[in-house]
Amino acid sequence: MRYILAVIIFGNTLFANLAFLGLIDSRWQIVVLDDNGSIETISTQLEPHSFDYNSLSNRVVYMASDESLRLIENKKERVILKRDKDSYIQPKFSKNGEKVYMVKLFDGTSKNSDIIEIDIKSKKSKIVVNQRSTQLEPFISDSKNIYYTNVICTIGCRDIISEIWHKNIISGEAKQLTLTNLTTQQPSVDSESKNLYFSSNSDEFFHIYRYNFEKKEYQQMTKAEASDGFPIKIKDTLYFVRQMGTKSKLMAIDNGGNVKEIPLPQNVEKIRYLRSI
Repeated sequence: MRYILAVIIFGNTLFANLAFLGLIDSRWQIVVLDDNGSIETISTQLEPHSFDYNSLSNRVVYMASDESLRLIENKKERVILKRDKDSYIQPKFSKNGEKVYMVKLFDGTSKNSDIIEIDIKSKKSKIVVNQRSTQLEPFISDSKNIYYTNVICTIGCRDIISEIWHKNIISGEAKQLTLTNLTTQQPSVDSESKNLYFSSNSDEFFHIYRYNFEKKEYQQMTKAEASDGFPIKIKDTLYFVRQMGTKSKLMAIDNGGNVKEIPLPQNVEKIRYLRSI
């Protein structure tokens, strides 16, 4: 089913290439917004819990409700990984769409995890990030750089403490990028690799922050009585999801810092898990 939406934001700027999970008719579905302003839902055999879309390879990968990893290519769907004693979440394509990175939860719990890589063609897998803690939310900026959330304290803590880390996949060198002592999560990097975007709860709500790699400076991008997450920078616009109670909205910030809501079709009840495509 395809919906056409004639919405213009920030002057003459239309929707960029963006995808998210949308709750439609009480079922989560993958929704794609292309740069012409059209909206398309992608049919899946099972309900997706998380996903990624790669426009170069025209592939979709998603974690299904039966905890299997499934690939959609040329309108055909197949299972590329089944759950065993361990489980898997949060898939992310490499830039060329030939590999998938995801979180491996040992014994199906978040107490300990690795980030692994699977080659779609050979089906071979290997560990990419392995630390004595929980690693989540991989973001691949190019062929050698991976950003992820490292959960420092999950047991015996008043609150979950997590920070954003970076690892050079080629050299194996990893380093911590943020030091907030808060729940800092959902990293993404712009196409020029100049800025890191993430969500962090500096008060009772989550807000979007930007970290400039060159200046080593933080800037708070949003501040509202709502929880903002899943930041994605596409061209000159930063998109994110705003959660207000049981309601969620697609939001955008232009280069001038103006924050606006992006209207969605009435059949989309909620949104989450924002991705660029």
